[in-house]
Amino acid sequence: SWYPTCGAWSTDSLNLTAHGYNGDTIIIRFVAINDYGNNFFMDNININGYNILNVDNLPINNFHTSIFPNPTKGIFNVRTDTDDLDLNIYSPLGKLILQKRIRGRFDKINLQDHAKGIYFLKLQSGNKIKHRKLLLQ
Repeated sequence: SWYPTCGAWSTDSLNLTAHGYNGDTIIIRFVAINDYGNNFFMDNININGYNILNVDNLPINNFHTSIFPNPTKGIFNVRTDTDDLDLNIYSPLGKLILQKRIRGRFDKINLQDHAKGIYFLKLQSGNKIKHRKLLLQ
């Protein structure tokens, strides 16, 4: 299997207004077709435009959280400026693998018993939510 290295990523952009989609509603879907069974990697997708999302109803993410070290060998720290932080960690397939409440603004998390890969963290303080990625080596 092939896995990307730092120099293997490429950057691309597409201006849909040049194709006549200015002011239209569009749906974007990414499909990877591979006859040889290799892996597919995509990261940092940015979609810019007007009225792509109703931002009036989104909660303001006004709490700060540090996840370190990232990448990690299994043990990492969570530091926050909020008194109560709910942490959910999900596998790459979306399975909840850890649920924890962090009190006291700092905690050490151990994922050494889990497989290497990318994990997704959902951080919630009240109605404010942030999402982060964690790389387990």
